[in-house]
Amino acid sequence: IARSPGSVVVPCRARGMPMDHNFRTAYFVIPETVEHGEELICSYYACRNAGIKFRYCSHCKIPVAKRNFRKRHNHGLMAPKVSGSRAGADLASGTGGVIASARGGDTDEE
Repeated sequence: IARSPGSVVVPCRARGMPMDHNFRTAYFVIPETVEHGEELICSYYACRNAGIKFRYCSHCKIPVAKRNFRKRHNHGLMAPKVSGSRAGADLASGTGGVIASARGGDTDEE
């Protein structure tokens, strides 16, 4: 495992991967200078090619699922995501631009 001084190696916990996606072959090398919300790339070729699934939470000091990051790991460290022409109207109405999904209340934006 090639890593720079001060970096940490953390196993990738992606689900649905083949049996050889394990702590020896699938890991993140997290540098000392990593920022909150920075995307992490797994060392395992199939996981890496499937797309970036994790971000780093500097508050919890762990890799977290990208799809849950804004909802569970914002910790007040990131500005709220504002997009589209209705963003101002949503903020004024108090909804904040968050749309609940058909699954029943998930408010994840990514």
